[in-house]
Amino acid sequence: MNYSIKYHRLNYLLPTILFFLILFSVNNSLRPQSIKIVKIEQEEDSIKIVYNLISQREQEKYFVDLEVSKNGGLNYTIYPKALEGQVGYGISRGINKVIYWKPLEENLELIGEDFVFRINAAYLGSESEMQMIAFRGGSFDMGDAFNEGEVDEIPVHKVQIDDFEIGKYEVSNFQFAKFLNEYGSIFVNSGEFKGERMFYSQENGIVLVNRNIWKPAEGFEFYPVTGVTWFGANEFCKYYGYRLPTEAEWEYAARCSGDKLIYSSIVDSLDSKYFNYNAWFQFDSLNNSNNLSFLKSQSLGAYPPNDCGVFQMSGNVWEYCLDWYEWNYYADSPVENPAGPFLGKYKVIRGGGFTSSPKGIRVYERSYISPDSYGIDVGFRVARSINAEVQK
Repeated sequence: MNYSIKYHRLNYLLPTILFFLILFSVNNSLRPQSIKIVKIEQEEDSIKIVYNLISQREQEKYFVDLEVSKNGGLNYTIYPKALEGQVGYGISRGINKVIYWKPLEENLELIGEDFVFRINAAYLGSESEMQMIAFRGGSFDMGDAFNEGEVDEIPVHKVQIDDFEIGKYEVSNFQFAKFLNEYGSIFVNSGEFKGERMFYSQENGIVLVNRNIWKPAEGFEFYPVTGVTWFGANEFCKYYGYRLPTEAEWEYAARCSGDKLIYSSIVDSLDSKYFNYNAWFQFDSLNNSNNLSFLKSQSLGAYPPNDCGVFQMSGNVWEYCLDWYEWNYYADSPVENPAGPFLGKYKVIRGGGFTSSPKGIRVYERSYISPDSYGIDVGFRVARSINAEVQK
């Protein structure tokens, strides 16, 4: 569902803009809803957007955001941050909701005729709302080109991968609770890993409220799920027609198609505005629960995405990969679509978490965890091949 308006009268704030094409979009996979524009106007140095958000259920909360295209809507590369009002997570249905954007605070000059604004309303966390980012396959140099890491991050080696897509966000508490309720068990019920435990309840995550009914803790619905074992992440993916990303795919996406960078964000520098990580003290997520009042995960979209639109691949929570871990795997990795050793004891996790040091959230950092274990800072995102499916 899309609405478009040409708007002409912002000339005293942004005098070089000839027109805006305003797009208002709602994901059609959601339950029936609509956004109706009431008014757009200038208020001092702000652009004011007034809208009505209509849905059938009062309790539904939406994620509302604003994106800007510089090339007529071909792609959206500006994610405004100087926003106030009814924007972000937890937006309920209602009328005369207001968003203020102050582009001048972001040093943005909107010059030309090709700018397109898009406001999105999404009910994040449901199976139908799994948002994916597609990557065209290609060749890249995998591994630590900066020589700042551990021995398992080298040698740098050439990798060729096929087209694939990966989750725009990590899987949320809401989504995994829905899975547990549909699946009917916290143990894998069939297949190679039958009987393996998939999940351990977390106080600020998913809790058992009535026999086999699981529910995300209030206020944490759209936080990344933790307390999940690799077996649970793998089974979730299979249940909904996805899989876990291979380690090579994960790094390719985190580096925005293999670019040479250190951190996965729109700015390749260490800044707490862009990453959720531990900048204060040593912490072992598996053995030490001290100081947790200072270290917390954040909601799925609390920090900016990388240049390819994938959120929080550096920090917040570690993410499971499909691969078994081997410290010297890079020395013998195949070039085409590597998927890790055939067998192993541990599974690869990537990206670092809210307990990790700056070194731990680099896109090259490799770590591992037993597939039957879990971490308070370990989650996952889904992936799938666009063409031939990766078999494991």
